[in-house]
Amino acid sequence: MNSNKKGAIMGIAVLMALLLVILPIILVGGLFTIIVAYLNPASVGMEQDDLHYQALQEVSAEYEPENDIDVYLIKVIDLFSHDKITEDKGQIKDFIETYFLLEKEREVEVTETVDGEEVTRTETETYYVYKTFYEIVSTVREAPFNFQDGAIASIVNLSMAGFTTGGSDDSSGGSPGQSGGTLFGKYPAPVQNGVITCGYGGRINPVTGKAEFHNALDIQGAWHSPITTIADGVVVSTSTAIGPYGNYVVIKHELPEETFYSKYAHLSQILVSPGQSVKQGDTIGIEGGNPTDPNPGYSTGHHVHLEIWTSEGHVNPADYIY
Repeated sequence: MNSNKKGAIMGIAVLMALLLVILPIILVGGLFTIIVAYLNPASVGMEQDDLHYQALQEVSAEYEPENDIDVYLIKVIDLFSHDKITEDKGQIKDFIETYFLLEKEREVEVTETVDGEEVTRTETETYYVYKTFYEIVSTVREAPFNFQDGAIASIVNLSMAGFTTGGSDDSSGGSPGQSGGTLFGKYPAPVQNGVITCGYGGRINPVTGKAEFHNALDIQGAWHSPITTIADGVVVSTSTAIGPYGNYVVIKHELPEETFYSKYAHLSQILVSPGQSVKQGDTIGIEGGNPTDPNPGYSTGHHVHLEIWTSEGHVNPADYIY
């Protein structure tokens, strides 16, 4: 066999090998894109024709919930719950009302005039909210869903893809596990000109590759930016222990209107000590988290990991900072 024929055969063999490797990737990636587009009507501009979108609009009109939920997330959970997409609008409405809508109560003051005098009394008011992404991910292991880790990871992956390709932000202050998001609070962010690189809620951990609940906001500024406290308070603890957080600072904010704690992790330097009083905007450390930083913790890049804790547990920092 001459060298030309050998070269041609070798070239064909290499081409077939490449096709065997690349073609499945293209097919899987294309199928994933098709699934995302099918589940997320916003990504293809077909919201009005989508039964889940119509059902969600009717539920919202009837109950007037105080927040929004992304229809894409409902469709993802529907797909995994029933092994197919529900095609009856009445059943979809029932599904939304049963598993995504919460009825809550609160005390409100009502003032009225009685015999020429203003009288104030307290009444119980009923209102509605949609579950946020992290509330849904926190309960999908329970009845009636009972999803296992593999299904939960798929749900999180699809949800991340759907939010990225056009789904709106939910009330958790940012798309789960994605950059961007909206901040609704009254306290200044701990880093100037920062970008939210990971929101509060369900995500795939970039270090372990497993589905988890991220109880913080990751905010990336310029590398080694000053990290400032978001409110007046007292430093209750600092740590340089080796672990997932790396170097961190915890501050207690005992304010007239509320008491809460803020935690700042992945610091390359800690500039405060336990018991020290700090004012809003004081520098408490230097941003770290880059693999070359001292004690970066479990991190793939520089940022500050901000947690907010109240008496009820961790809450979304997006509701506290602007």
